[in-house]
Amino acid sequence: MAMQEVELAEDLVLGAANIATLMLKDGNVRTIYHWAATTNIPIFHLGGQLALRRSVLFRWIESLENRGRNLPSPSNEAAAKMRSSSEMR
Repeated sequence: MAMQEVELAEDLVLGAANIATLMLKDGNVRTIYHWAATTNIPIFHLGGQLALRRSVLFRWIESLENRGRNLPSPSNEAAAKMRSSSEMR
């Protein structure tokens, strides 16, 4: 049981400032509050402060990356239409 508690303690990030430090170069806390309110980022409230688990965050980001990779690429015909319409402008 103690091993699981240590793992959770290392995985848990408490407080918007700590989350901002982990996620953002500028550490902007307001951005974290905005994301928590307007996106499905895996942030939750714990004891009156924002919290997240690093492992869950990294899996969430990976799922977003994979979703982008699985998008169908445009057909050659569609790509040609896009090029010709941009050339006409």
